[in-house]
Amino acid sequence: MIRIILFLALIAAAAAGAAWIADQPGDVVLHCTDGLTELLSGSEIASVLSVVREPPEAAARLVALANERGGVDNVTVVLTRYEAVAKHA
Repeated sequence: MIRIILFLALIAAAAAGAAWIADQPGDVVLHCTDGLTELLSGSEIASVLSVVREPPEAAARLVALANERGGVDNVTVVLTRYEAVAKHA
């Protein structure tokens, strides 16, 4: 199962001390501006991230979707996908 961790820059969340940690192979961390989150719902973002596996392609798709809906604000997306690292003996 893929866990998708969505980071939103919300003052209330920061004030509450909210924190999320990507620690499982396949976890995706999304850093974005409100230009994305004002035009796409969390479930729409999660849907794209579940289907489009490569971060550069997924980021481009998210930006394209926001622009298709008017892109009234700047839309910035940075994605990181965590993968397992082989341990050396």
